[in-house]
Amino acid sequence: MITFGKEINNRPINLGLFFGIVAGIIAATGTVAGISEINSIVFIVGIVVLIVTFLFTTVVYYGTNLEADFYYWTVSNKEITYYDLSTFSNRVKTIFLKHNMPKKTVKLSDIKKISTHGLDAIIDKSGYDRSYLATQYIQASLMQRAKNPKAITLYLKDGSEVTLDLARDFQSDPVAAKTKLLKVFDLIKQN
Repeated sequence: MITFGKEINNRPINLGLFFGIVAGIIAATGTVAGISEINSIVFIVGIVVLIVTFLFTTVVYYGTNLEADFYYWTVSNKEITYYDLSTFSNRVKTIFLKHNMPKKTVKLSDIKKISTHGLDAIIDKSGYDRSYLATQYIQASLMQRAKNPKAITLYLKDGSEVTLDLARDFQSDPVAAKTKLLKVFDLIKQN
């Protein structure tokens, strides 16, 4: 099995809790400094700040950037599996439900055409089409995709399209990513 990206883990929730607790404690102690005795208002302020910070970090930040940080997909001899992170609601559900979210599957035999984005040197050797759609990356990873916008789009026989991100792999190890991608192209050609 060939894997790309990073599998979704507990980092969004853990960081949300960490920043929420820290902000809640700071808000509560800042409120305590102005009040001579601790009362329920201080506690409520701390809890509200904790919840707001947790939701902002987990839902807003990671809900927007989950695709860039954790775009994980696999390729076997017969199919490609991936999490559908194409909508904000799917990304938020995936943060909290991780392994209970169903993965989408594309059979290699259902792929009609492949289009690549940012992979000119590789594609020149493999004989596939190439096109670059800059608008696909406007809301994507802040640094990875800005420095390294790489993806493939699969055009399926039923007329639908699936775009799979490669930026993380090419950022961390371009040689290994290139090798894996060429293996994927070979598997698709065989089916």
